[in-house]
Amino acid sequence: MEMHYIREISKALARKHAAVMVGAGFSRNADKVGITENEFLTWNQMSDIFYERLYENKENPGKEYNSPLRLAEEVEIAIGRPELEVMIRKAVPDQDYAPSDLHRSLMLLPWNDVFTTNYDTLLERAAELVVNRRYNVVTCQEDLVNSNDAPRIIKLHGSFPSQRPFIITEEDYRTYPVRFAAMVNTVQQALLENVFCMLGFACEDPNFIKWIGWIHDHLGKSSSQKIYMVSVSHISDAKQKMYFSRNIVVIDLEKIWPKMSIHDRLKAFFDQLAKDVEDRGQKKIWGELNTINLRGKDTLSEKAKKLRCLRLSYPGWIFMPWEIKIRMHRFIDYEISHICEFEGRESFVKASCSEQLEIMFEYLTIHDIAGRPILSQVAELFLNSMKEIDKEALKSSHDKQYKKEVDEKGQYVWLQLYRTYRELADWEIDERMS
Repeated sequence: MEMHYIREISKALARKHAAVMVGAGFSRNADKVGITENEFLTWNQMSDIFYERLYENKENPGKEYNSPLRLAEEVEIAIGRPELEVMIRKAVPDQDYAPSDLHRSLMLLPWNDVFTTNYDTLLERAAELVVNRRYNVVTCQEDLVNSNDAPRIIKLHGSFPSQRPFIITEEDYRTYPVRFAAMVNTVQQALLENVFCMLGFACEDPNFIKWIGWIHDHLGKSSSQKIYMVSVSHISDAKQKMYFSRNIVVIDLEKIWPKMSIHDRLKAFFDQLAKDVEDRGQKKIWGELNTINLRGKDTLSEKAKKLRCLRLSYPGWIFMPWEIKIRMHRFIDYEISHICEFEGRESFVKASCSEQLEIMFEYLTIHDIAGRPILSQVAELFLNSMKEIDKEALKSSHDKQYKKEVDEKGQYVWLQLYRTYRELADWEIDERMS
């Protein structure tokens, strides 16, 4: 089921209707710049630091009943906001780390927008390493003006080095929807227009809890598209059901790749998305003339080879998209029809039985894919040719490879000819085929 969800995200990415929100957990994948003991702390580790600073005893049982946001607010009240920000900077050692290959893989994907609750600058720096995409960086509400001419990195909770306030206390979260209404509206608009992906969040992450609560309160299931939470480790069924009731689908990467490390699971996830998006992009150009490069001066064998490449690259649509079908009708009318008409007919008749069988098979397959009927004069030509090919096959019964080719491709050609004559209401079909 997880792979189905990944395909849904890639489908939205290919249509330019996917957005991602990146949480603090993703920053822990960054690469160290030099020798440093500093690490990106989890919310639980930050809670320990806040509690120890306030009460000088991080083992006190009462700590378990205090949320990180409540403790951060107590630090601000007791010691002051400047000291709280110093503690935040120590917990998020931005300058000691550089974007990893995972950051670059994330930013290479065609997201409509990238939202983040992180204070660090890893995403912005990773975006600078991506040459085929340009991102606008939005660190405050004022930056939103005229920013949508390109995908954006939107810093929802402040940004190093100096874009304050850093949203961290309970009071910050309580007043956020009023003080930063433009940011909230931007997220709301993205939720309405895009498939939304949440990455780097743990179930206990206060950012995650606050945002899904806000989403649940302000957007009903009928108002927003699917929200996917990507988890690198297993989440209990009870929590998954709770999130699903809020229109949030959990993608459990551990379930797909149980033997991989967290880094490798994320890399496999990004690679799968990139591959799916590329495959969908290739589907859009299937049948374009410059990809087939069929020329009038090509020999019959060369034409058959190019049609075979076209057939083998068929994306496998059950129902061909309308714009592709129109393209194929033009291709058949202007590029393939001459193979069996006028001077092309003469070349066909002079070709060897093996060449005739090859071109008939590819010609009929392309017509069948495009849903095009075979003209009566072409059916007549192929019918006469198949009779000669069957005679040749009987004479060359010792040539097992040729006989196998006639059996496999010849049966398909005969089947298409039967169908054609029935569609033409030629009721003498059995006699003509004998």
